[in-house]
Parts: sequence; C-alpha cells; structure tokens
Amino acid sequence: MPNDRFYVNEDLIDQSTLFITDQELHHLQYVMRIKEGEEIEVINGKGKLGKAIVNRFHKQKAEITINNVLIEEKPQYPLILAQGLPRLARLEYIVEKATELGVTEIWLFPAVHTEKKDLSPSQMQRMQQILISSIKQCGRLYLPEIKFMPPLNKWEVLDLCCLFGDTQEESLSILSVLIEKKQKDILWMVGPERGLCPSETAILKSKLKFIGVTLNHNILRTDTAAIAGLSVISAQLLS
Repeated sequence: MPNDRFYVNEDLIDQSTLFITDQELHHLQYVMRIKEGEEIEVINGKGKLGKAIVNRFHKQKAEITINNVLIEEKPQYPLILAQGLPRLARLEYIVEKATELGVTEIWLFPAVHTEKKDLSPSQMQRMQQILISSIKQCGRLYLPEIKFMPPLNKWEVLDLCCLFGDTQEESLSILSVLIEKKQKDILWMVGPERGLCPSETAILKSKLKFIGVTLNHNILRTDTAAIAGLSVISAQLLS
C-alpha cells in the first residue's frame, strides 16, 4: 500500500502550490497525523503522481508544494464492468474491488430485476469517494469512470470482447473463452441480485453478440460474480 498518498482534483505541476481540503484534509491531518515539513504523495486520478511537502495548515486546508511529478500512460485497452444495479451495500463493495482489479470503466444499467433504477447525487458522491480511496490504496493513478447506461434493449453492438455470466449448462468457462479470443479489450457483464431475465439473456446473445460464460458450478451472488470474473480476466491479461 502506498504511504501517505492523497488525492487532489487538480493538475500536478512541478513546483506548484496546491491545497488539500475536505475529506482528504481530515485524513491528512487527523488520521495520518502528517506534520508541517513532512513529505507526502499526491495523485489526481488522471495519471500523475506528485511528491510534495506540506508547507502549513490553514483552518480548512493544507498548503503543499509539488517538487516532483511522475506521469503514467493511460491503459491501452479498456476493461469494463457492466453491472446490473444491485443494492447499495453490494454496489459499494463491487466498486471498491473492481477498482483494485483494474477496471477502467464501470457501467451501471437498470435490469428487469433491479430494485434501484438509478443513484441519488449523494450516493454518486459516495461512489466517487470509494473510487478515490481504492486507487489510493492499490497504487493506481487513474480513476475509473462510472457511467449510467440504458436498459439492454437500447444497447448497440460493441467492438469489444463482451462476456456475461450465464447459468446455462452449455455455457463455456470464462477462462476457455478468454484463451480462445485472445482479446485485451474486454467487457464483463453481471446481472443484479436476481439475475438477468430470459428476454435480457436473449438480447445479449442474439442482438448484442455477447458470449455467455460460467465461473463456477454454483450460482454466485452478483458481487461474487463481478469480482470473480474480473479476477480471472485480469490474471489472464497478465499472462
């Protein structure tokens, strides 16, 4: 885990002065107990990592000076999780772990069996904070993007390797499909708690050209399926 890493939603420029505020200030001052003159790491979620010195604490902000900036290239290939909207607690877990596993985008869509059809502004703010905490913890320099998508009957065919969790006996294992396809731009879809309905599965297979795959002989919860699938995909991409 990176030491003393904090997030600012600003460009990081060598020798520039920035301010840490809000939740990041609380974490800096009261959780990590950083003192004036100490060095920290700062990220902006856009591929930059800055080494910085804490100059002084003001009432509601900490002044820092960037003294070195490292730049990381954006991931060449997308890794997308398309998730049927689950209950909020499960979604928080999925967002956290999917970020750790390297997703570049999280697409949330309303399915027939979803209880929630969207998120409130405060819930979206909570998701954004989870993204920030996750990239700080796991060492990533790019924030994944959360997008809201329409129901599946309004989707178009995507130029990606599109896989979804399918409970049909004839479904191939996810690993065998990944080995055969050899694609690096991948979308992994998981339904909500009660799964995708037959009409949605039919749309995925016939109209959208998704491939139904299996992860296990057992039926998995939506959060288990999301993370298990991403784990297999990320491991295969490393091989």
